[in-house]
Amino acid sequence: DHAREVPNPFTGSGVLPYHLQSFWIAVRREMLGSSRWREYWAALPEMPGYFDAVLKHEVVFTEHFAEAGYIHQAAFPSAGYPSDHPALFNVDLMLDDGCPLVKRRPLFHYPPFLDRHAVIGRELIARIAREDYPVEVVMHDLARNVAPRVLIADAGLVDVVGEDDAPEVPAWTPRVTVILNLGGPAAATALRAALTSVPAPYRVVATVPRQDMVDEVAAILRDGAAEDVEVRVVPSGPDFGDALWVGCRDVLVDPTRDLIVRLRDDPCLYGREAGAVYLRRHDLESLLGGPGVVTRLYEGFHREPGLGAVFPVRAHIGRAVAGLGWGEHWGPAQQLFERMGVRVPVDPGPSVGPSIGAWIARPQALALLTEVTAEPEDDSLGETLARAGGDDLLLAPFAAERGYHVRTVLSPQHAAIAHSSIDYAVDQLSTTLPGYPLEQIQFLHRVQWDGNVSVRGILKMYLNMNRPGLMQRVRRAAHAARRVRDIPRRLRARVRRGR
Repeated sequence: DHAREVPNPFTGSGVLPYHLQSFWIAVRREMLGSSRWREYWAALPEMPGYFDAVLKHEVVFTEHFAEAGYIHQAAFPSAGYPSDHPALFNVDLMLDDGCPLVKRRPLFHYPPFLDRHAVIGRELIARIAREDYPVEVVMHDLARNVAPRVLIADAGLVDVVGEDDAPEVPAWTPRVTVILNLGGPAAATALRAALTSVPAPYRVVATVPRQDMVDEVAAILRDGAAEDVEVRVVPSGPDFGDALWVGCRDVLVDPTRDLIVRLRDDPCLYGREAGAVYLRRHDLESLLGGPGVVTRLYEGFHREPGLGAVFPVRAHIGRAVAGLGWGEHWGPAQQLFERMGVRVPVDPGPSVGPSIGAWIARPQALALLTEVTAEPEDDSLGETLARAGGDDLLLAPFAAERGYHVRTVLSPQHAAIAHSSIDYAVDQLSTTLPGYPLEQIQFLHRVQWDGNVSVRGILKMYLNMNRPGLMQRVRRAAHAARRVRDIPRRLRARVRRGR
């Protein structure tokens, strides 16, 4: 059950009545066969969304039948727990008491809200695994129905892996192909050191844009532990989309391979600017920090059949990447999602993916991406994917559509650097904002600052905070004015189309 709350957290006012939660209710035959029961269900309004179902049914059901004289009781009453909503906030205590059900919400709710209430999904998953819940089924469901960025935050799918974490005897020796999408010999030299961390044996398939580079690149890459080196000529743009998805498609769909390790040429491989140097170190040392690190990541794929891909945590030091989201890629990405039937929840804000194209993945998790076909007007498949964000943004949602979740990884060294830096930055950002991060974020969202430091921008912020009703009317009036101004253009367009 859920205790009575004032104010109602869903509406911000009024009362949330005491109620039995709707996901597990047993009803006696006498109640089930009553006219009151039939009338209740017949009178229910449409419920197109989650909040409709809560406010129009779940929170009124118990009170409705109590007023009709029926008695209700909870198997695990909230009165016995230290919160109003133990199914969300005290799952561990309910499991201790023998509750057989675990609510999904701790693994898909708004991450700052769960942070506010110390709901730790990573520990919850470990606990239900010990209780013999089918975690593989759980993760498959969550991957397909929760935005990847949210799932990583809620389920704690971030691993700190060092060279000393490798098992003494590997439980699995996967068949691995390393794909290198290179701009030339310099990139081969820059990435060769990283390949020394990949446990032998492994195969290398490299792409270069010109035939005259083949022999030199092959010679560089053969100076290592690879059992086989193949260099292909695949003209490609700076994002190497064609080099990967067209030039190496046969490798990506090869059923004889267990894992793909992918690295690509990137400006940060050569940049001497501090930010580029750190990004290169952060990503390559986190993903390929030594044979022990890679062996431990292999073990993760062996342990979790639903693990689709692993890539480095996004580096923040020296870069302003937080909050950028999908940006210009969002429109093309939506079109691609619709065309390929990707229904995984994704929004234009938070995004997750490898920064410099360094990842390890199962071929099965890449299957839907390899099925993408270019539109007739597209110049190349690579351009189609690049406009939608490439593997940097598409890898996680496309893997999730097939039921595979992703994990992110970083080294202990970079975990320490990142935590100390982010901890101080968050502390500074919070000095002028009261409350928990949840309240701070909600405050900033209400303000809706648009980056316009002017009288107009400040006025908009004031109205958003203090006169939201007036601001809504202003927006509607501005929208109507834009539509009126747009009439001549739309008329001219119709005339040109002969309408």
